[in-house]
Formats: sequence, C-alpha cells, structure tokens
Amino acid sequence: MISIIVPIYKAEKFLSRCIESIIKQTYKDWELLLIDDGSPDNSGTICDEYALKEPRIKVFHKENGGVSSARNFGIEKAIGEWVSFVDADDYISANYCEATIGRDVDIIVVDKYIHTGSGADVMNEPIQSVCASCPSEYEKVLKENLAKGLFKTPWGKFIRRKALGNIRFIEGQKIGEDTVFVLELFSQCCSLEVRNGYFYYWQKGEIDDQKKYSLNVNDALLFSKRIFENYQKLNVSSSDFETLMLSYFLSLLAPLTPQVARLWFGDTIIQKYSEKNFQHLSKWYNGWKNNPYSMYLKVKIQKFTKL
Repeated sequence: MISIIVPIYKAEKFLSRCIESIIKQTYKDWELLLIDDGSPDNSGTICDEYALKEPRIKVFHKENGGVSSARNFGIEKAIGEWVSFVDADDYISANYCEATIGRDVDIIVVDKYIHTGSGADVMNEPIQSVCASCPSEYEKVLKENLAKGLFKTPWGKFIRRKALGNIRFIEGQKIGEDTVFVLELFSQCCSLEVRNGYFYYWQKGEIDDQKKYSLNVNDALLFSKRIFENYQKLNVSSSDFETLMLSYFLSLLAPLTPQVARLWFGDTIIQKYSEKNFQHLSKWYNGWKNNPYSMYLKVKIQKFTKL
C-alpha cells in the first residue's frame, strides 16, 4: 500500500484537482491522508465531502502548525509500505503510483511538469533513469544529482516506510525544512531509483506564494548548519551542491547597501550579527576561507555590523 500525504492550508482553489488526480490512479492499493492544518477557508469541508464518497480517504483536522507539522502528523497516521507527499495545489498523473510496482529500493524519484499560472505545462529538464542499489552507485547518483531541484523537495518521491524510520521534518523552521529533511533521508538510505517520466505536476506559485518568511541571520545559520551536517553524512563531494549553497548565502547575507540589509533583516538583527557567526561558516563550507566571495562577504558584514 502507498500512503499519500497531502498537507492542506488555504488550498480550496486547487484542492479538488489534487484529490481527483489521486482517486483516478490506475494502481488501486493506496490510502490518502488529507491533513487539514487549521485552514480558515473551505478546504476542510472539501476534504470531508470526498471522505464520505471514497473509503480510502482519511481526513484529519488539526490546529495550524505549519506544513512540516502537517506532514509529520501524516507520517504518524500512515500505514502503507510506501509514503509519498503531494502538495495540495499540485496534482499527479494517473500512473503515478505505478512507479512503485516491483521496485526494491529505499527511495524512488520521479520527474515533474511545471504547471504555470497561464495553464501551460513546462517540462522540467529530463532526468536520466537509473537504479542505484549498491553503495558506490548510490554515492555516484547523489553526487551527480544533489544540486538538482528534484533532489531537494519531499514531493515527487516514494519513500519506503522502513527506510523513513524516525526521520521527520523540523517543525518551526522558517526556511529550508524540505532540504534538511531530504538530505537526512538520503544520508540514512542505501538505494534509490530515478524514474524518467513526468508523473508529478508542480503548480508554480499559488500556495508557495502565500508563505511569508521573516528572514534573519539566525535562521540562515541554523539552516546552513543542518544542511551541511546531513550533507557530510552522505560522504559525497558535490561541487555543484556546495556552489548552490554558497550562492544562496551570498544572496541572503551580502546585500549591496545598508538600506537593502535593513530591508531584509532589520536593524536589530544586523547589529546582532557578529564576526563569531561569520567564522562559523568556515567550519561548514569546505574551502570557504579561500573563496574570494568569502572576503567580499566579510567586508560587507563588517560594514553593516557593530562588532
């Protein structure tokens, strides 16, 4: 059985499309867990109406705790051999669940379409089908694909329940919770299969656009620390992934002017940021001290910070 977990918050616009795509699966051995995360719109009512018509649908209403809390709640309630996450504004192809048939791996990754606001479907850059069932193959696939979008999200994957173990999403983290979860998952697993074929339709924008982040340096540092702790557990060296992370922090922590810095973080956070915090980055990023961007960043931080 496949347990499909859908976290729901303010999703009434697209929720029926998502649920219908799951009901229409050609593979029938599934359960759908709809986690209403205290949504103030009609999402909860829509869920209840579908549950009355389809016995494989289970609805849970809970207080709002964020998407990570909703996903963790779903994991605890799931009884399937496989777990798969689908966002409420996305939908899946009719043969999505067939990707698990006859597969003896810990994780299955499938490709996606990007569904734009104009209604057009844009193909993601095709991924190459590969099955990695031994340590050397597993490390090779991760090294080649870690920086790609499909390897940084919890959706578009089937996770074997026994491989998932006690891995959970970090609740209350404002940024990067998906990436932290996926990296921890990959660090604990031993085999995966990448399926070439567009099985998942990602709705660009919409619910993602509703997220309002209160970005600050402490969140960024915590995100960095957890990312690289799990990255190091993988025992792979991906220059593409390290470059991606470095670029992220340069864009986040190196604003060009004091005015932009205050817009991003606020005066209080800027003042709290210290040379000590900057030094932490040297421990997490290989070659950070020798990277020319690090000196640029250091100058910018010193300019805007009371050390």
